[in-house]
Amino acid sequence: MTGSSRTASRVIFVTLLFLLPLLTAIHPLNEAETVDPMVQNTGARAQVTWSGTKVLSATYTVPVSDELVIQACTVVQMGGGVRIIVDGRLTVQGTQSCPVTLEASGLSDHEGIQFNASSSGRGSFLQNVTIEDSIYGMTIY
Repeated sequence: MTGSSRTASRVIFVTLLFLLPLLTAIHPLNEAETVDPMVQNTGARAQVTWSGTKVLSATYTVPVSDELVIQACTVVQMGGGVRIIVDGRLTVQGTQSCPVTLEASGLSDHEGIQFNASSSGRGSFLQNVTIEDSIYGMTIY
């Protein structure tokens, strides 16, 4: 390799080093392009949808910027002392012919649904839901 071709190669290499950050700034990687089927990206952070039978062995928390949607005919079986804590939004879409049921999964009672103050004004909506085998049913702070 001659001296002038080495210099040209170095100039091209250095130029590419400076241009690479600019190219990634023009089209940044978008992490939201891959969507988990259970978690859909919304204007907030995430929307989680439950259907069928959902078994909770530990307390489930809906974060402040998220929404939990429980579809019609869903049965949520909750372990002893387990509760659903709502810091964000809860939407229960039960119908008259196909209500949503929260029940104990064993012999011990669960603790129902707890709405924290951070959930106020977020548009939670519960329709045709039955809470069975619960110590508190529903708690609102």
